[in-house]
Amino acid sequence: MHRSRIIIMLFAVLLILSVSGMSPAQEPSGEEKKPSPESVSSEKTTVEVDKEAVEKGMPSYASSLKAIMEEAKKNIKKADQEIGKQDAFKKNQEREKTAKEHLEKGNALYVENKFEEAKKEWEKALSITQDPEMRGYVQESEKKMRQTKARIVEEKLQQECQAREQAKAEREAKLAQDRKDRETRLQAEKEQREKERAERQAK
Repeated sequence: MHRSRIIIMLFAVLLILSVSGMSPAQEPSGEEKKPSPESVSSEKTTVEVDKEAVEKGMPSYASSLKAIMEEAKKNIKKADQEIGKQDAFKKNQEREKTAKEHLEKGNALYVENKFEEAKKEWEKALSITQDPEMRGYVQESEKKMRQTKARIVEEKLQQECQAREQAKAEREAKLAQDRKDRETRLQAEKEQREKERAERQAK
């Protein structure tokens, strides 16, 4: 009997729910549903970024690195050229020294009437100076020698000019002193004559 009453009550509840249009699984329409984390993450706003504005606002690291590399290559090339010039200059200095030694030895042999030996030494000196690598060095040495001679001549002229100016100033100073001394002497003689005349008149 008790069991029958429970079944009747359940049937009545189901009947009421079916009449009101709701199912036991449905939630009341007045209650708001809470959004799930999945729906929240999927509904995040996407921010559009202007690529051109970013490129203008930020430095171009690729261009900077390229410029650095190019400048480094140019500097390395310049350094290699300077190193090459220095090495060539040192070699040519050694060649010049050796050529001078052969020349001086040839001169000494010539004085001793050893003409064949002297000729060989001179030929060695000439061969060294005619080396292709020595041409630029010889030209540069001649240029420096001409500049040195010109500088020496100019310095000598300046010294001579200064000496003439100094001598002229000394002569003028001497003449001025002589005039002053003569004037002083004449003034003293005049004063002495006047004094003597005054003494004669007093007698």
